[in-house]
Amino acid sequence: MFDVAHARGLYVWLGEGWVYLNAQEQAQIPERVNTAATYSFRNAHLRTAVEATSGSHSQSQKSGAPIGDSYVASARRAVADLVGARANQVVLGPSRAALLRNLADCLSHRVGIGTEVVLARSNADSAIDPWVRSAHLYGATVKWAEADLASGALPAWQFTSLVSPSTAIVALPAAHALVGAVTDVEAISSSVHRISPRAWTIVDATDVLPYRHVEIQSWGADVVALDLAPLGGPELGALVFRDEAMFDRLRPPRRRGWSSSLSVSSSSLGVSAVQGHGRHAGAGLVEWDPPQAALCGSLAALVDHWAGLDDSATGTRRRRLQSTMPKIDTYLAALAAHLVYGLKDLGVYVIGFDDESSHVERVPRISFIIPGMSAEAAQARLADNGVIVGVADSDSLFDAMGVTESGGALTVGLAPYNTAHDVDHLLRSVSVLR
Repeated sequence: MFDVAHARGLYVWLGEGWVYLNAQEQAQIPERVNTAATYSFRNAHLRTAVEATSGSHSQSQKSGAPIGDSYVASARRAVADLVGARANQVVLGPSRAALLRNLADCLSHRVGIGTEVVLARSNADSAIDPWVRSAHLYGATVKWAEADLASGALPAWQFTSLVSPSTAIVALPAAHALVGAVTDVEAISSSVHRISPRAWTIVDATDVLPYRHVEIQSWGADVVALDLAPLGGPELGALVFRDEAMFDRLRPPRRRGWSSSLSVSSSSLGVSAVQGHGRHAGAGLVEWDPPQAALCGSLAALVDHWAGLDDSATGTRRRRLQSTMPKIDTYLAALAAHLVYGLKDLGVYVIGFDDESSHVERVPRISFIIPGMSAEAAQARLADNGVIVGVADSDSLFDAMGVTESGGALTVGLAPYNTAHDVDHLLRSVSVLR
């Protein structure tokens, strides 16, 4: 059973009277992450001290190595543990969007006349735009996978007809950010690789990671993209490749300032074999703008925090994540069900939760419309009652559903620090608005 009291004790700002139900927009930052960030910004620019060695098995330390290098190396290991990978498969950058733009440039040689790019229209714009731009530049055909307008889910069956032997790229979300409908990534990846073995399947896992333990090999994805801020971490993004050999398939971008014979040294990647975690030179084509070392210093603390939310979990960090995340998922699923049933009892329209969509697998992201009131006005009224929720005023799925025309929707993202009391307070506040 998940101990929410233990989890809440790790977030120092929860005692100020606000009910934070906006994890999909701005997750609360754990205290240990705050502490690690302060320490890393203070020390990242310093150099390691020289340590004396003794004994026949002692290993001398490289004198004067930047402390920030060790932060970048530990950040790679932390992200690898999140998705069941190895550190040398991880590329870090300022954001998921920036890294996907770089990746699209590096795969432009695969996207040309006679090839196809399959995109999910319900994916985030930042995860779609790089591939649309690349397809338009180099002559590829863009095909669109559509979400079910009743549930918000992205049906896996449509990819068997959308994907062909000419397909080069398939990009999709692991879940919809605002209605929580989970995509069957494993089934889609299997279909893609069976029909077009050369195609790359690129999955945006940002909205699943706060609730599920991800295994890139089980998914069958070629690349997993994520932002760390929704977990309560720094503004950093990451790409995780299925295996290190995939870096050999990247090519320098076809744009001014890049040479076709570009060679990237390991030192330009922000880490050079720190603690045995050297980087493949090809990864530098994507990580050409290395992450800030000081920001990387809090990533290990972030993943340690998530692994420690269940204080009964034991073993390595990855094993503790495997044990902890299902408990978080079960706890928050019950909390989300309580919220949905309560909103429906109040006569509020909950988007994607009709009677026919009860079978859809979801993460606890919920959007709803209060009849007769715009989303922004409702958000302000709820804030007056101490409840912080988000507003979705524009989203491709919501545009198709007609939600945008109706004035937008209020959105809720649950987190491990939320309680039944938080949900009840929201329901009481909504009842006053009805």
